[in-house]
Parts: sequence; C-alpha cells; structure tokens
Amino acid sequence: MSKSEWVAATARSKLPKAGVLPVYPKGVAVLLVPQGDEVYAIANRCPHMACPLEAGRLEGGIITCPCHDWSFHVRTGEMVNAPEIRVVTFPVKTDGEDIVIELPGA
Repeated sequence: MSKSEWVAATARSKLPKAGVLPVYPKGVAVLLVPQGDEVYAIANRCPHMACPLEAGRLEGGIITCPCHDWSFHVRTGEMVNAPEIRVVTFPVKTDGEDIVIELPGA
C-alpha cells in the first residue's frame, strides 16, 4: 500500500462563504465544506447510490443527499440516522493560502 499524499485542493479565497465547493485533486471527487473557521472535505458522492452531494442541502454541518435524503455530518462523515454508514472524509489543513487535503495511497 502506498503512502497517503497531501495535495492542494484550492485557494482559501475561492471557498464560498456559504455552501460547498466541488474540487478534483488528482481526479478524486471531493467536496469542500467551510464551517466557520474550519474546512471539511468529504467524498462528493453518497455511499448509497453515488449521487453527487454537491447538489444536496447543507444545514448546520449536515449535508443531505439530493437523491434519497440520506444525511451526513460533514465533520465525521457519519450518517445522521445510522452512524455505522459513512461518507468518506479527508483530513484538511492549510498551507499558506492553499487548502490541502490528504488523499489515501493506492
């Protein structure tokens, strides 16, 4: 198994004040979710039927899938009603002006 890799996802200045930002570092579909001073990164697809979460509703740190209303905590990836089901999350840090996320190794 390869080591994980930290990759730049976007500049902090490109993050929306409200809402989400889809990005594709190294071809991986990731959704950046600013929440106050924090930024969370989750896979941009629901684990149920792979619907794009970028089209979902974001309310109070919870994103709801537009296809079947599955809801996930953006901080942990846990499904609201069944925490054993999760959307993939990625560690996030800042590097100067860049938002950087950790992608798993192959």
